[in-house]
Amino acid sequence: MNSLSSVWATRLSSATLLAASAILGTVDAAENILVMGEDADGDYVPCDNRAFVAVRDAVANQLGDNGFRVYDETAVTIDTFDQTRCRRTDAELINAARSITKAIDVAVLYRLYAVARQMEYGTKISARIEGRMLDVHSGQRLGSIEVDRQWPVPSACQRECLLEAVRKSSRSLGEDLGALLALKLSSDPSGSAPDLGSGGDPEPAGRVREYTLEFENFAPEDIEKFDDYLKIFSCYSEHRPTRISPASTTYAYHSCISIAKLSSNLNRVLEQMLSESSNRWSATINMSGNMFTIRKLVRRNVRRTQDEGEFQW
Repeated sequence: MNSLSSVWATRLSSATLLAASAILGTVDAAENILVMGEDADGDYVPCDNRAFVAVRDAVANQLGDNGFRVYDETAVTIDTFDQTRCRRTDAELINAARSITKAIDVAVLYRLYAVARQMEYGTKISARIEGRMLDVHSGQRLGSIEVDRQWPVPSACQRECLLEAVRKSSRSLGEDLGALLALKLSSDPSGSAPDLGSGGDPEPAGRVREYTLEFENFAPEDIEKFDDYLKIFSCYSEHRPTRISPASTTYAYHSCISIAKLSSNLNRVLEQMLSESSNRWSATINMSGNMFTIRKLVRRNVRRTQDEGEFQW
């Protein structure tokens, strides 16, 4: 082993985190991706290393070129997270991605390993990037990808030469990884055809995502109506109750529908149910990440008391 061992500590690695607000198999305009780096282990390339930066930029460029919306980590976390920290864990990065107001949804972490071997006839560097993807909101694993390469460097190549050689090759590997990630995120594992759901433009079929739908203060017959509507929304896969109480019902809803289309559909259902109801009520919809809270507000009839000229609810 030559002097590269003192520079790279035998193995090099780096990490990138990326996410989106509505991941679809065919790239959706609502997709937001964040590229970050995880380097907690001492053997990993630190975040301020040129090879680390080269891989991050290569992955981001490939995803952007393939139609995904990519955000710069520094720009979106500058007011909330320390920009000088390296050696960050997966947990820290995922927490950062979830806290960003840009609605980051998908994370891709990659690690770059490299080792230099001194041969009788020269030096050879071997490198490998292992990448994996996960949904920031649900924690669902979205697959993993690995790329590797070997290349020779001049026998007289010392520290600066080795660093530059690894940077150039790491960038090339990062481009390969980014292209494969874009392809995987653009695939359609469900194989389902798009439909109109509750009306409007067709929804492009794509990766099935998990939403949480919480219905508060609705009667059992209202929940049954919602249950029927959920099955006809675009790109529906399945749904199941995860919590039932007298005051609320919560569903895990699986679909490749975009978050904007789902919000629109829920509003349409509420309008339809209100038009069919003889009771005085209204409802609100709150959204946080991939969670929707639909709350029914009952308005009591206003009447005037016999004894006093006042209104009472």
